[in-house]
Amino acid sequence: MEALDLLRMASAIGFQLTDFELHTHTSQEIRREKAKLTPMLPSQRRDLYQLLSASSVYRLKCKYDELSYQEGAAIIDFLHGKSATCLEMLIDLSDRSPQRTVKETEQSPDRRAEKEMFFRSRIAEYPLNTQMKLDHCRELLNRLGQLGIAPEKLQEAQDELKASLSECAVTKKKLDESKAAYHDLKRLAYVISLAEDPQFTRGPLYDKEKAPAVEKTTTDKADRMTEDSLPKEKRTGTAPTWSMPDPFFNRS
Repeated sequence: MEALDLLRMASAIGFQLTDFELHTHTSQEIRREKAKLTPMLPSQRRDLYQLLSASSVYRLKCKYDELSYQEGAAIIDFLHGKSATCLEMLIDLSDRSPQRTVKETEQSPDRRAEKEMFFRSRIAEYPLNTQMKLDHCRELLNRLGQLGIAPEKLQEAQDELKASLSECAVTKKKLDESKAAYHDLKRLAYVISLAEDPQFTRGPLYDKEKAPAVEKTTTDKADRMTEDSLPKEKRTGTAPTWSMPDPFFNRS
């Protein structure tokens, strides 16, 4: 991960994590950014809208655009009764107990500008090339913070990402093998269907109804053949008989 490498470089030159003056992101901001990265499918939005319209108990606390694919799937499962966990994005109108919510306040533009000024003053003592790297590192850290990944959790996030990528690689390999096996079976089924088609094996003019029937006799098998079943001229010790004398031997 590039941010982790740059953060290690900054620590090596004495630039601490607190010197980056990172922005503080609220849960609503994090949810909106995650929803942009993995939004709900159109079918999910339709199903969720229909379920909430038919329900007289539950309502959403946020907009549909602020729900990610995973959150939308979890809410749909709960409304279908497949899950017993009510997510925080749902309002239960039947619950009359007082709800205590901690209101999060976003940083004002003035506070953001002040942090930006402090950061610029801290990197001014470094060479231009180092300043560009520190600036890029701060940009990446702020972007990861919008997705709910804290700077001190970068190593854990990198390990989880590598594990997910390895699982995806194994799954892709199995999927490719399944596709190859499917194509082989499909090709074999096609060859078998051709072998079972008499018009393919006997010619396009073959007609099953007009084809002569082939009857099996006792002479089809070697163990059933006897001397009585053989033709008279092929019996043992019996010479062939001529219906009329050969004129060649009757010449004088």
